[in-house]
Amino acid sequence: NIVDVRDVARAHVLAALQPEDWKGWGNRFLLVANETSPMTRDIVDILRSSPRLSDEQKSQLATQESEEIPLPVMGVIPPYQTKFDLKKSLSPNSEGGLGLEKYIGTEEMVNGSVKSLLENGFDAMHHYTLTQ
Repeated sequence: NIVDVRDVARAHVLAALQPEDWKGWGNRFLLVANETSPMTRDIVDILRSSPRLSDEQKSQLATQESEEIPLPVMGVIPPYQTKFDLKKSLSPNSEGGLGLEKYIGTEEMVNGSVKSLLENGFDAMHHYTLTQ
């Protein structure tokens, strides 16, 4: 499952600011943003519609799923759903939850990542080439 780093930061801050009598103390909170994980093709579709990417950059996006990359890396095949409880992190802190209320959605997360990468100079494939 994919969770936006801003949600992770928000969860840390919310946990740190809880009062001493908070019911959530001593518990672990798994951040699970969606009941289903976005597939690689969902992310590629968002990238294809991004006005921030040039046509040349869009032409380099995957057009099919790779047989070389295992499916769990590519994203869980629907309709499998997470077995983790989404409610614990979203529940109000009065009930022992973190009180996140909602997670950043996949589209906003992908677009935010694209914006950040482009603003920081990661705008060409040679930035992503692995070297030894």
